[in-house]
Amino acid sequence: MSVGQRNSGRSCAPTAPRHGKVQASLKKVVNEHWYPDILKVLVKSTNADPRYGVTTYDLTQVVPCPPNPALFQAPPDYQLRVSR
Repeated sequence: MSVGQRNSGRSCAPTAPRHGKVQASLKKVVNEHWYPDILKVLVKSTNADPRYGVTTYDLTQVVPCPPNPALFQAPPDYQLRVSR
């Protein structure tokens, strides 16, 4: 979860049988995903799988502000050509 933000998330922990073993021997995989309500982008994801270990993704140093308008302007030397 991101600090100071209201988040919504989900955790999924399916249990699957191990290959070649009886049903009594199960493995547990846990997936968690967190999305802040304001940003609407994935900020934290954790995947814990006994076969591969734990993989974590964290989005950090996010500054919620409007994007720079220069990113959405055409370059000064841009020319629009209309073909007929």
